[in-house]
Amino acid sequence: MASSAPKRDVHNPLLFEAAWEVANKVGGIYTVIKTKAPVTHQEYGDRYTLIGPLSYKTAPMEVEALEPEDPLLKQTLDSMRDAGVKFLYGRWLIERAPRVLLFDTSSMYHRMDEWKGDLWNLASIPTPQHDHETNETLVFGYLVAWFLGEFSSRERKRAIIAHFHEWQAGLAIPLCRKRHIDVTTIFTTHATLLGRYLCAGSVDFYNNLQYFDVDHEAGKRGIYHRYCVERAAAHCADVFTTVSHITAYESEHLLKRKPDGVLPNGLNVVKFSAMHEFQNLHAVSKAKINEFVKGHFYGHYDFDLDNTLYFFTAGRYEYRNKGVDMFIESLARLNYKLQKSGSKTTVVAFIIMPAATNSYTIEALKGQAVTKQLRDTVEQIQARVGERLFEKMARYQGESGSDVIDPATLLSDADKIALKKRIFALKRNSLPPVVTHNMQDDDNDPILNQIRRVQLFNRTSDRVKVIFHPEFLNANNPILGLDYEEFVRGCHLGVFPSYYEPWGYTPAECTVMGVPSITTNLSGFGCFMEDTIERGEDYGIYIVDRRMKSVEDSVNQLADQMFTFSQKTRRQRINQRNRTERLSELLDWKRLGLEYAKARQLALCRAYPDSFDEDDTIDSYFDDIHHDGKMPPPLSMPGSPRFGSGARTPGEFGTLTEELQGLSTSDYRGHQQFWKTMSQHGSDDEEEAYRYPLVIKSRQRGTSVGSMSGASTPGLGGGKFLSSADLDRADAALSNHSGAPNGNGNNHLFHYHLSYRLRLASPISHDVRRAVRRSITNLLHQYPQILGQKMRSHNFARAVLRSAARSDASSQQQIARSASLNLFPQRAAFQNGLRSAVVTAGSSTLRTFSSSSVGLKKKSKKNAFAAVEDDMLSEEQHQDDDFAQEEDDDLFGGVSDVSNAASGSSTGTTTASMSRVEFTKALEDYRASLEWESIDRGQFPSLSRWRNLAGHASDKEEFEALLELAKMYRDRVGSLGVESGSRFASRASKKRLPEVALNAFLDRYAYGLEYDLESLLVVQEGLARKLGRRNRDEILASAEIEGAPVQESDLLGVVPSENGANEKGAEEDGKAQAIKPRHELDMPLARAQLSIIDRMSILASLSSTLSSSSASSPTSQLDPFLISYLTQAYIRTFRLVSDRRRTATNPLTQILARTDKLVSLLTLSAQRILSSPSTASAVSPAQRSAILGRNLSTTLSYVAIRGQDKFKDPLSGQKLDPVRTLYRFMDRVDREKSNALVRKVEPLLQTYSSL
Repeated sequence: MASSAPKRDVHNPLLFEAAWEVANKVGGIYTVIKTKAPVTHQEYGDRYTLIGPLSYKTAPMEVEALEPEDPLLKQTLDSMRDAGVKFLYGRWLIERAPRVLLFDTSSMYHRMDEWKGDLWNLASIPTPQHDHETNETLVFGYLVAWFLGEFSSRERKRAIIAHFHEWQAGLAIPLCRKRHIDVTTIFTTHATLLGRYLCAGSVDFYNNLQYFDVDHEAGKRGIYHRYCVERAAAHCADVFTTVSHITAYESEHLLKRKPDGVLPNGLNVVKFSAMHEFQNLHAVSKAKINEFVKGHFYGHYDFDLDNTLYFFTAGRYEYRNKGVDMFIESLARLNYKLQKSGSKTTVVAFIIMPAATNSYTIEALKGQAVTKQLRDTVEQIQARVGERLFEKMARYQGESGSDVIDPATLLSDADKIALKKRIFALKRNSLPPVVTHNMQDDDNDPILNQIRRVQLFNRTSDRVKVIFHPEFLNANNPILGLDYEEFVRGCHLGVFPSYYEPWGYTPAECTVMGVPSITTNLSGFGCFMEDTIERGEDYGIYIVDRRMKSVEDSVNQLADQMFTFSQKTRRQRINQRNRTERLSELLDWKRLGLEYAKARQLALCRAYPDSFDEDDTIDSYFDDIHHDGKMPPPLSMPGSPRFGSGARTPGEFGTLTEELQGLSTSDYRGHQQFWKTMSQHGSDDEEEAYRYPLVIKSRQRGTSVGSMSGASTPGLGGGKFLSSADLDRADAALSNHSGAPNGNGNNHLFHYHLSYRLRLASPISHDVRRAVRRSITNLLHQYPQILGQKMRSHNFARAVLRSAARSDASSQQQIARSASLNLFPQRAAFQNGLRSAVVTAGSSTLRTFSSSSVGLKKKSKKNAFAAVEDDMLSEEQHQDDDFAQEEDDDLFGGVSDVSNAASGSSTGTTTASMSRVEFTKALEDYRASLEWESIDRGQFPSLSRWRNLAGHASDKEEFEALLELAKMYRDRVGSLGVESGSRFASRASKKRLPEVALNAFLDRYAYGLEYDLESLLVVQEGLARKLGRRNRDEILASAEIEGAPVQESDLLGVVPSENGANEKGAEEDGKAQAIKPRHELDMPLARAQLSIIDRMSILASLSSTLSSSSASSPTSQLDPFLISYLTQAYIRTFRLVSDRRRTATNPLTQILARTDKLVSLLTLSAQRILSSPSTASAVSPAQRSAILGRNLSTTLSYVAIRGQDKFKDPLSGQKLDPVRTLYRFMDRVDREKSNALVRKVEPLLQTYSSL
């Protein structure tokens, strides 16, 4: 049928460009679209239309409404209006006024559920109910596809190109492909969704890019549905593009399709163009910055402004992604270099990043005020002196031997007094402030904390001064009254050492304004400049290597570049600014817009190959517009930038034919070395090396979409399978098991096996502290080298621990504590090596404690500690293996499992359904495989088989069998867990090990409860997925949960209280009986969870028994640990159910209330122990520090989960601030000795961990 259709005119096509930020400023894509639109309109004229969502807030200021002139377009819009669609058609009020079409998504909300079902049936992409951004994206995508389908059915003569930017607009692409709409599509991603989330999570992104399980990582972060949309758009588009080479490499691994080319972002250079005036503008803007600096440093203004350089960094507050951590560290090293070289140059470094503030600081306002008063006074005196001088000279008679004028008579006594007042007002005793605003969270601000660590306090001896301005600049600012453009022109150097920057407009803006800048080869702009010009530093483009160098080497390279720049003379800087400004032509849309034109032509070639002659290739199409891209040589040396041969940008679309035919004219040769290096950094036995760009075969218009779920690669994107060696490396590199649901918890929360060993530490002497500090310092010095040797990190960590343990076993415990507190979050492989080594350290600690115990028989000691150690080590090994298997799946079945269940496919394999006989046999096999003896020892089987069975269950009887097995298993866990824990605790207490026994039991019991809850969740999710709400309600209503049938009162929010009476969850006015909860089917599960928590009352009696039976463990010492572990058990339960839907009557409110109470008791117990004189003598300084550290860790973890930091005192009802309380008492404990290690070691650890 396609062959019988008439050919479309591909030489005068229509272009529709869709983006979320058309006439709707949200982020950087608005700048891309707005500045590129005039160039595109110049090429297409009225055949060019932009499509976006309608924002009633901004549209009146951005768009002028018009009636469509094209009759076919008018018919299409009238048809959609008759169907209830609201829209705004008009001209965008920017240069050349291109046409825009904005759809009101709210007008079609009533069809959202229908479209969600259609998307699931079409592509198996799930859409959560409460994700507002995804809902808006879905409606907008369906409206765009609706419009393109209607319009293409009417317009049969001309070809139609649809260009989509980012995933918010890309949903229409798979819809157009599935509906066979006759349009050719282009998809441009400006940054991958998953890439942003992974980098924000402080992972080693680029070194592990090829190892990420993208479905698992997206599901773990709650963006799986968005990722599916982005991936479907990339695979279904005729042409897939990115904005930079580094983003192309990222997209190939995360989106599983190699981009067809790169479309660099440009700028409207005319806006920034100042021709020969830009040097004068620099002088004018610099004078304004000088005025601010004089006021800010009043009283300490002792440096020469003519010999002062202004460096700056600016952007969103992304501390790591924007490279602020590296910038500050390099400033400290630059300060040292300038001091050591005896340089008179002063560097003032500005950090312009918006943060939460309250107001301007008094010192900042006062500095500007007193300097203004001084200037006003000087100007007044200057006017009076001028009048006196004129009068003197007018009266001068020229007497012989007399002076023309006596200078002492020019200043009156009043003038001298006024000057003295202003001079004394300038004096101050404090140092100039580092930050210009009062920060809302000064103590936890990452930028301020690093400035404190490197001690850049603006001292007189510092050659580098730092000013943090936590607000975007504007001319109305009372302190620094400059617009951003003026400020940039007045500075000497922009520094942007970004770690994740798909393009980077800030260094590009510096370039077009003639300001040199420093960027990295991990930013799109840095890659573009590195491939476009040679010796970029001669043109003011400094590029830091953050890809192939270690962190230490990159920091040193940045410091060296800044130092080299600071040593330039004024004439050299002027010449460099001239050459920098000359590069602006490279970034003009008039040049880079050609790449978009080539992408559109490539899309037409692929969509309508029959419409092109053999000689009508992409290269011939551009023969008439392909100008020589080389700039004329500058008058000053060195020469002008060198461009690649025969091309305007590396990897452009014009090279696709050259690559395909193997021609020597391809300009991509220079850049292939970069990708070769990138691929070599991965596995040596990969099936194929990365060859970019890959020429993809022309697609057939009638091919179906195929599966769109993230579990399989849609369209033509046949994924690359990893070998077993790759998978082993991935396990080693990413096995950072946190033990929290979905793997996104605070990693130090559940390291029970680490934390309870640490409390066996004896008081640490000064010599041991010094040895620990030296060992950790040596470890951190080796840290950058370890990054390149991930596979050897395990052995290295063991060696460090063994060397640190030669003086005292406490050294092991301190380093183990560093690992348990997750001080190395960026490097999972290194942390995994530490954790493995800590197992050995913990075992050695137990043996050391055992050998030093007094009063124990040798055989009893051996048996007691053997039981403790064997249980802990076997449990730890099982937990690690279990988490390694379970973390590959989403905790609650996940949308990936939902997609696989519906489509019958999974990654790499196809899952066949089970018959009733096969299911029954599998269930019986699993029942027989349960080892109750292992459960008695605290070991629990994996839930992977649970999920497999739940995925194959298909009717009510099979789910009832699953629920029965779950109930039997829960009963077994409850009874055996309590019995074994009590028996073990009793045995250990007689051996004077009450603390170890309590902690070991709590660890085993809490893990059993977690497994109990998770098995409930798996079964319930299976019920919801397979049977629907009604059948699930019947099964849960008839099932016995915790031995009691579910009553109607359970569904109304009435739950048993601790004293046996009934109480309301949150409806105390008596209305709960008459109101049915919105999510009633979640109530039985929540009630089961609450009853499980109620069983923890035995732990309180257990602690009482232990404390009374052991004279060596006073109650005051045991209580904080007990409360801390109880609190963590509550937190663990809360994390399992925190993602479930809650209402005011849900029993989860009881869980939260009880956890609040425990946290309050935690604070009070710490106060009692640390402030009471009677207990102070019974608790050693090391034990008090351990108590505080444990309680503080638990409290901070719960504060992060709960979202609040103040709780009520359960006795007095007053509000408590547990975090501040614990910090305050921690400062009082052995202040001179305990804080020494914190002051010297912790800053070093945090500095390197942040890098």
